[in-house]
Amino acid sequence: MLQTLLPAQQIHTCSPIAAQGYSNQSYLLSTDKERYFLRLFDPTPNRPPLASSVNRDNEYQIQELAHDAGIAPRPITLDKQQGIMISAFVQGSHSQTLTPKQLEQLVQALIRLHALPHTGTHTRFWVDTSVIQEFAYEPALCHNDLNPHNILWERNTPILIDWEYASINDRYFDLAAVISEFGLKDTEKQRLLHLYFKESDGCDQKKLDAYMQLYRDVCAQWWRDHAIEPPSSTARS
Repeated sequence: MLQTLLPAQQIHTCSPIAAQGYSNQSYLLSTDKERYFLRLFDPTPNRPPLASSVNRDNEYQIQELAHDAGIAPRPITLDKQQGIMISAFVQGSHSQTLTPKQLEQLVQALIRLHALPHTGTHTRFWVDTSVIQEFAYEPALCHNDLNPHNILWERNTPILIDWEYASINDRYFDLAAVISEFGLKDTEKQRLLHLYFKESDGCDQKKLDAYMQLYRDVCAQWWRDHAIEPPSSTARS
């Protein structure tokens, strides 16, 4: 079956990657020409809280845009019937904390992501969103799942992976995710906001607090839906 997806190459090995997520299964696929990252989709991903369904065509197209912006692996092929997506392999590592240089580079990746053309659908939440209703909506193309497992580091360069939840959302959601998932201290948080907004008063602190609450609610619902005990160190992985 894999040979039909890469007809001009000879398949050598397809090995599970050690650091697996909680939903999809990940493999290192090696051929006579290249190495690839293969994801075997969770057969039952269409659950709350982020969206009523995962649109794989949308995911593939958004990852193409993100790759062109230098922040995602190049998508190679998508087979929805078999539940497989193959991307270029990225040699990198995960990190649960951010150095000052990594924080700066991650912010620059977010700026590039949020400047991409709006494509796909708007994010639908299956949790109470009243906490954000009073704030103006600032739509941007968002990753929506920026936990440490979805960021690969090539030295200090971040490569974002697993784009299945990517859609149009308020940009504050991605900012709240990074702050929450990496447990940024006040000084780190202020540096992130200064780098992102450029101006000292560019961030609406009340809005950020509201989106951080929403993010916590989304993560808590995700863990409940998947019947998994969340790690104490992160909101969700």
